[in-house]
Amino acid sequence: MAKKKPQLRMTLDAEFMISVAGEAIEKLKTELTKGKACMSISIPYGDEIEYMMSIYIDHFKDGDMKISSYENGMAKIIAKGDVIRDLDPSFDAEFIEALKSEGPLKIMCSDVCDNDVNSYYIDGNDDTRVKIGECGLVS
Repeated sequence: MAKKKPQLRMTLDAEFMISVAGEAIEKLKTELTKGKACMSISIPYGDEIEYMMSIYIDHFKDGDMKISSYENGMAKIIAKGDVIRDLDPSFDAEFIEALKSEGPLKIMCSDVCDNDVNSYYIDGNDDTRVKIGECGLVS
Protein backbone atom coordinates (compact mmCIF):
# COMPACT_ATOMS: atom_id res chain seq x y z
CA MET A 1 0.00 0.00 0.00
CA ALA A 2 1.38 3.41 -0.97
CA LYS A 3 2.17 5.80 1.85
CA LYS A 4 -0.25 8.72 2.02
CA LYS A 5 1.29 12.08 1.09
CA PRO A 6 1.39 14.72 3.81
CA GLN A 7 -1.29 17.36 3.44
CA LEU A 8 -1.32 21.04 4.28
CA ARG A 9 -4.50 22.45 5.85
CA MET A 10 -4.94 26.19 5.40
CA THR A 11 -7.66 27.88 7.42
CA LEU A 12 -8.50 31.22 5.83
CA ASP A 13 -10.45 34.05 7.41
CA ALA A 14 -9.72 37.25 5.55
CA GLU A 15 -11.21 40.40 4.09
CA PHE A 16 -8.97 42.81 2.21
CA MET A 17 -9.08 45.42 -0.55
CA ILE A 18 -7.35 45.16 -3.93
CA SER A 19 -6.93 47.82 -6.57
CA VAL A 20 -8.77 46.95 -9.82
CA ALA A 21 -9.31 49.27 -12.79
CA GLY A 22 -12.99 49.66 -13.66
CA GLU A 23 -12.86 47.72 -16.93
CA ALA A 24 -11.16 44.71 -15.28
CA ILE A 25 -13.57 44.13 -12.40
CA GLU A 26 -16.20 42.09 -14.30
CA LYS A 27 -13.53 39.88 -15.86
CA LEU A 28 -11.92 39.30 -12.45
CA LYS A 29 -15.28 38.43 -10.85
CA THR A 30 -16.00 35.90 -13.60
CA GLU A 31 -12.53 34.37 -13.44
CA LEU A 32 -12.66 34.00 -9.64
CA THR A 33 -15.98 32.15 -9.95
CA LYS A 34 -14.69 29.89 -12.73
CA GLY A 35 -11.42 29.07 -10.93
CA LYS A 36 -9.22 30.96 -13.38
CA ALA A 37 -8.07 33.69 -10.96
CA CYS A 38 -6.11 33.09 -7.78
CA MET A 39 -4.64 34.57 -4.62
CA SER A 40 -0.84 34.64 -4.46
CA ILE A 41 0.22 33.50 -1.01
CA SER A 42 3.39 32.96 0.96
CA ILE A 43 3.96 31.11 4.21
CA PRO A 44 7.02 32.43 6.08
CA TYR A 45 9.00 29.95 8.16
CA GLY A 46 12.48 29.33 9.50
CA ASP A 47 15.12 31.95 8.90
CA GLU A 48 13.47 34.25 6.32
CA ILE A 49 12.29 31.41 4.05
CA GLU A 50 8.89 31.49 2.34
CA TYR A 51 6.80 28.69 0.88
CA MET A 52 4.82 30.14 -2.04
CA MET A 53 1.75 28.97 -3.91
CA SER A 54 -1.49 30.09 -5.48
CA ILE A 55 -4.99 29.38 -4.17
CA TYR A 56 -7.89 28.95 -6.60
CA ILE A 57 -11.57 28.64 -5.70
CA ASP A 58 -11.54 24.90 -6.51
CA HIS A 59 -8.87 24.36 -3.83
CA PHE A 60 -11.40 25.14 -1.09
CA LYS A 61 -12.62 22.05 0.78
CA ASP A 62 -15.29 24.30 2.24
CA GLY A 63 -15.77 28.03 2.20
CA ASP A 64 -15.38 30.57 -0.55
CA MET A 65 -13.27 33.27 -2.18
CA LYS A 66 -15.17 36.12 -3.80
CA ILE A 67 -15.44 39.82 -4.51
CA SER A 68 -18.10 41.17 -2.16
CA SER A 69 -18.10 44.82 -3.24
CA TYR A 70 -16.46 47.28 -5.62
CA GLU A 71 -16.18 51.04 -5.27
CA ASN A 72 -13.77 53.72 -6.52
CA GLY A 73 -11.34 51.24 -8.08
CA MET A 74 -11.12 49.05 -4.97
CA ALA A 75 -12.59 45.53 -4.72
CA LYS A 76 -13.21 43.81 -1.40
CA ILE A 77 -12.01 40.19 -1.40
CA ILE A 78 -13.42 37.75 1.12
CA ALA A 79 -11.61 34.43 1.56
CA LYS A 80 -12.99 32.16 4.26
CA GLY A 81 -12.78 28.40 4.69
CA ASP A 82 -10.41 25.46 4.57
CA VAL A 83 -8.02 24.60 1.78
CA ILE A 84 -6.26 21.22 1.69
CA ARG A 85 -3.22 20.72 -0.53
CA ASP A 86 -0.99 17.67 -0.97
CA LEU A 87 2.70 18.14 -0.21
CA ASP A 88 5.56 16.28 -1.89
CA PRO A 89 7.73 14.66 0.83
CA SER A 90 10.90 15.00 -1.25
CA PHE A 91 10.37 18.48 -2.71
CA ASP A 92 8.66 19.97 0.38
CA ALA A 93 10.70 18.18 3.09
CA GLU A 94 12.08 21.37 4.69
CA PHE A 95 8.63 23.00 4.75
CA ILE A 96 7.05 19.85 6.24
CA GLU A 97 9.67 19.84 9.02
CA ALA A 98 8.94 23.52 9.74
CA LEU A 99 5.22 22.74 10.01
CA LYS A 100 6.03 19.97 12.51
CA SER A 101 8.46 22.00 14.61
CA GLU A 102 7.13 25.55 14.43
CA GLY A 103 3.44 24.79 14.86
CA PRO A 104 0.77 26.74 12.99
CA LEU A 105 2.30 29.12 10.44
CA LYS A 106 0.72 32.34 9.21
CA ILE A 107 -0.42 32.68 5.60
CA MET A 108 0.26 35.98 3.86
CA CYS A 109 -1.34 37.30 0.67
CA SER A 110 0.09 39.98 -1.61
CA ASP A 111 -2.30 40.05 -4.58
CA VAL A 112 -4.98 38.43 -6.68
CA CYS A 113 -4.06 37.42 -10.24
CA ASP A 114 -6.32 36.90 -13.23
CA ASN A 115 -5.93 34.36 -16.02
CA ASP A 116 -3.79 36.81 -18.03
CA VAL A 117 -1.34 37.10 -15.10
CA ASN A 118 -2.38 40.65 -14.25
CA SER A 119 -1.77 41.29 -10.54
CA TYR A 120 -4.24 43.28 -8.46
CA TYR A 121 -2.36 44.38 -5.35
CA ILE A 122 -3.65 44.83 -1.85
CA ASP A 123 -4.46 48.51 -1.35
CA GLY A 124 -2.84 49.12 -4.76
CA ASN A 125 0.67 48.63 -3.31
CA ASP A 126 2.86 45.76 -4.54
CA ASP A 127 4.79 45.75 -1.22
CA THR A 128 1.72 45.22 0.98
CA ARG A 129 1.00 41.79 2.42
CA VAL A 130 -1.79 40.83 4.82
CA LYS A 131 -2.29 37.80 7.03
CA ILE A 132 -5.19 35.77 5.68
CA GLY A 133 -5.03 32.70 7.92
CA GLU A 134 -2.91 29.94 9.43
CA CYS A 135 -1.79 26.52 8.30
CA GLY A 136 -0.53 23.21 9.62
CA LEU A 137 -0.30 19.57 8.68
CA VAL A 138 -3.45 17.48 8.46
CA SER A 139 -3.23 14.92 11.24
